[in-house]
Amino acid sequence: MDDVAEAVAAVKRDLIGELLKMRRAGRTDVSDLAVCVNALPPVSEPLYAVA
Repeated sequence: MDDVAEAVAAVKRDLIGELLKMRRAGRTDVSDLAVCVNALPPVSEPLYAVA
């Protein structure tokens, strides 16, 4: 699991590093913020084997 966490952190650093720097003044307006949760289809075969 530590390897996965390190990989996720590395990807985040790379993505954030590529974003343009933008200055903002004032508060952030989140009044029209929406969160979507998408259901995933069931997995037909297991992703790991239990020994």
